[in-house]
Amino acid sequence: MNTIVYLRPQPAPGQSADHIVKQQHAAANAAGIQAGLPSQRDGDGLALVARTMTEPAGGERTLQQILSAIGPDDAFVTATLGSLGTTPTSLVVNASKLVASGARLVIADLPSGLDLNLLRVVASAFRPLEERASRLSAEIDAMYASRMVERQEHEQEVRKSLVNSMMANGIDVASLLTGGHKPAAKGDPALGKQLKTIREELALSPEDAGKLVVKFGHAALSKSDVTGIEKGRIADVALVDSYTVALRAAKAKARVAQKIDAAIFNAKATEQHGQPLTAGEAATIAANVKSKSTAKRGDPIPAATTPIQE
Repeated sequence: MNTIVYLRPQPAPGQSADHIVKQQHAAANAAGIQAGLPSQRDGDGLALVARTMTEPAGGERTLQQILSAIGPDDAFVTATLGSLGTTPTSLVVNASKLVASGARLVIADLPSGLDLNLLRVVASAFRPLEERASRLSAEIDAMYASRMVERQEHEQEVRKSLVNSMMANGIDVASLLTGGHKPAAKGDPALGKQLKTIREELALSPEDAGKLVVKFGHAALSKSDVTGIEKGRIADVALVDSYTVALRAAKAKARVAQKIDAAIFNAKATEQHGQPLTAGEAATIAANVKSKSTAKRGDPIPAATTPIQE
């Protein structure tokens, strides 16, 4: 006789799966010994001579393998009737298969044995609830599928808005994402020349420009790396792309900063001195300031030769 101990841990508050498996194994072992199944003595006492099979969470593949192979000369031992199915219907079906196989069935929480007819009657009372649960599950799955579509559409809108915002701030997104600069195996001198022009407009040294890539997750570039990229001698796509993104982002940031500075300057000038000076007014004031700074102590300060324009 082959004895199979089947364990199927069910979730329980405050208990781990391992703890539940140990409890079920102890209960099944005791029930099998009490039923007179072959056992042997080990260090902890009597133990069934059996093959223990544990079902992974969320399925019953192991149980179906047992049901397809078990026969009249075998014994099936489990701790609880609930381990035979997750729904009333599946429980009745699997229990019926075990009874039909002719195997000896030992269930720890049914010491008097399994009454299959009674089980069918009790399970039938829960069939409406089971069908309702199945419908609700299908509705939830459909809702999640619909939400997934809505989420994807929302993500597309966010990406579109982000790209538009970057382009509005002077970042050539299409070139960055599609590789519009087409880096060649020998480097791209034309792209390097553009990058050098941007760096010089930002008044950055090669060393300072090389540090810009740190913000984008890349190690700082050395002076030789920056020079190599700008002269088209470096063809490392990742290196060139990191430097390109960093420089163009710095350029966009500088443009925004210039606009902000200009707005603040104009606002302060208007607040403190009224309307901004005209070109003639600015030239006259500059000439007078220069003559005052060069006049000797005691010498008369020359009068302004150019009248202030109204």
